[in-house]
Amino acid sequence: MVQLSSGTTLDGVLTLFSFCILSFDLTSSNFYSEPTARTGASEKAIGTADGYIAATAAANDLDFATREASCLLAAGLKLTQPWST
Repeated sequence: MVQLSSGTTLDGVLTLFSFCILSFDLTSSNFYSEPTARTGASEKAIGTADGYIAATAAANDLDFATREASCLLAAGLKLTQPWST
């Protein structure tokens, strides 16, 4: 774990972690729009933050784990569910 000094700037943090920061880019937005449109304004609508994170993971072929799985599963997204029994 990296310990940051109290004077560390955002640029400093971004430099330290640049190898693991993913952008929400055009590919991610394509992964976001289809499932969001599929669930629409239903009870299973995807929250914006969860949708962005799931779409970024899908666009980069990464697993996505969340406790709020029902809306993402309803949208047809693939999830890892380590908390399910």
